[in-house]
Amino acid sequence: MSAAQLNLGALQLNAPGATDTEAILSGRLAIDAATSCLDLSGATLSVDQRGVARPQGGSCDVGAYERRATDP
Repeated sequence: MSAAQLNLGALQLNAPGATDTEAILSGRLAIDAATSCLDLSGATLSVDQRGVARPQGGSCDVGAYERRATDP
């Protein structure tokens, strides 16, 4: 999956976070596309960079941002 296929939003402050992230836009390939919800050391990632619980769907989203059903 290439960066162009992910088609992420602009790097900006996305609620409820305190650091900039690139939002996953609706209908994009990154949604539920992670092969696991583990980091490189094998630890479970239960929240994204913003503190949003993951997964929000069938699997974790790719990257530091987990898309919620309420996200635009």
